[in-house]
Amino acid sequence: MAYQAPYVDETGLHYSSFEDIKQFYIDGAKEIFGEDIYVDNDSMDGQLISIFAKAQYDTLKTIEFAYNNTTPQTAF
Repeated sequence: MAYQAPYVDETGLHYSSFEDIKQFYIDGAKEIFGEDIYVDNDSMDGQLISIFAKAQYDTLKTIEFAYNNTTPQTAF
C-alpha cells in the first residue's frame, strides 16, 4: 500500500504504516536529488529519513490514541 494522508470515516481513523511513510520520504528524496541517491539504512541520508518517518508515525499513533479515547468503547 502506498502512502496516503490520514483520514477518518465511519469505520474510524486510518493512516499509513511506518514503511509506507518511510518509502514516501525516500521517493521524495529521489525526486529531489536523483534516482542515484543512496538511502539504505547504513547511509546518513537513509538514517535521517528513518528518523523523520519514525517521528511522523509516532505522531500518528498519538493521534490514534487520542481519537480512541473519545468513545467509551475504545477509551483507555
